[in-house]
Amino acid sequence: MSTQSRDITFNHIFKHLLDLTQLNEDPDTLIQLFNEQGLTIDVQRIEAWTKDYSDPSARRMPKMMFCGFMNILMNIKNEAQLKEINLFDLRGILEDIREAEVV
Repeated sequence: MSTQSRDITFNHIFKHLLDLTQLNEDPDTLIQLFNEQGLTIDVQRIEAWTKDYSDPSARRMPKMMFCGFMNILMNIKNEAQLKEINLFDLRGILEDIREAEVV
């Protein structure tokens, strides 16, 4: 295994965040969110940016696009918060899910 494939990359983080937010299942919304940031992407780029560098079809996610994605997440969080929707708030989550198991 090369050192390169063991490093954490923008591709790895992007893929995990897409999985966490379930945007991996909704590329149209992801593309729209990037467009709202003035960034153009398509399904092929999304697929290439979520692959490990060891895959010949992988492409390195540019830093500008990764930073744009992080801005997207913050903007969505802030927009949701205005409507009293708490995204990404895991405070007290263990108590909540473990109490739900007991009930």
